[in-house]
Amino acid sequence: MSFPVEAFVRVRAVDTTCGTFVLLRGAWAFRCRFSPADGPNEKLLWMTGENAGQISGIPDEIGLSIAPRFKVQTRFSDPSNVVSTYDTPLGSVVLPDGGGLQYWGHIMGSQRHAYGFDSSGEDVQADKGHWPAPFLHTNTFEVWLEMDGSPIGEKPLFSVHPL
Repeated sequence: MSFPVEAFVRVRAVDTTCGTFVLLRGAWAFRCRFSPADGPNEKLLWMTGENAGQISGIPDEIGLSIAPRFKVQTRFSDPSNVVSTYDTPLGSVVLPDGGGLQYWGHIMGSQRHAYGFDSSGEDVQADKGHWPAPFLHTNTFEVWLEMDGSPIGEKPLFSVHPL
């Protein structure tokens, strides 16, 4: 399977915006932002690779991102893989009340510091004001490249499987 070269742009990871996927060091990451009282703090939530499910600082490195006219769509192949649990859904897509999706992970080295982000990269705890358990989530999902609402290709840009 191949993807159009025009679907990607060369970027410095530190110059990407929240809600952007970036390919660095052979792994996909999602640009996100915490919104604590002392001001925003931007990070990467690693989706694939050895740091999958973990939140880290943003390296000042060159990578690839999705070109502006292209979008991504997160999918799961089987709705029966969605489970309800009070356990923290690390490395998962959470289906919140009211629709949409949230990507969840934890600070590197500290699983108890878990955070969720909506598709625009914003911290969902700041909006909810409470822990949204029980979680309805899946840790098996795919991110597909699309243009004008139609998927590009016959396979996803990347897949996420249980940690």
